[in-house]
Amino acid sequence: MLDDSTILQRVAIGDQTAVDDCIEKYGGLIWSIGKRYLRDITDLEDVTQEVFIELWQTAKRFDPSLGSEPNFVALIARRRMVDRLRRRGTEQNRVPTESIDDVGEISVDVSERLTWGDEIERTVGCLEKLESVRKQVLVLHLRDGYSHGRISDALKLPLGTIKSHARRGLLQMQRCVGLHDAVRQVSSLANGELR
Repeated sequence: MLDDSTILQRVAIGDQTAVDDCIEKYGGLIWSIGKRYLRDITDLEDVTQEVFIELWQTAKRFDPSLGSEPNFVALIARRRMVDRLRRRGTEQNRVPTESIDDVGEISVDVSERLTWGDEIERTVGCLEKLESVRKQVLVLHLRDGYSHGRISDALKLPLGTIKSHARRGLLQMQRCVGLHDAVRQVSSLANGELR
């Protein structure tokens, strides 16, 4: 049996045992992400299935040199959950997490801590260091899927200010987490500046 870090690579080459391994390893992660977005259990089950189908279809695109497998899975899961909310076009399915006025401490599900380990701990620590408004903007946008316009309405701040907080907050997070140099190097490689 191959190392767990290559489950999606095994799915991509048609290893039937990899599908079961993927469900076993990432089912809890996908479900916990989904509970933050969807209240209706039927919707949550449907979207969880959609996430796994997308994982099977996109397994060949996973490249361990660009990021970890749990991050790839979580990215697809979050995108699917937000897509479901947008398709519904309503707030009736939204799980209230924190009030907009008090984002407070960022909670991290136990299964996410076990799966992501140090990466998520470092990211949460960096997020906690941001100024209050910048932190609110990032949490509402990235975790809860709010558009910049909706955040602007909710926080009663101009749209340009929200976009500025989002951009500066992301840059601060990159520097804090240690991605700033990696992002700059990838950009340089893409532009042909480094050989």
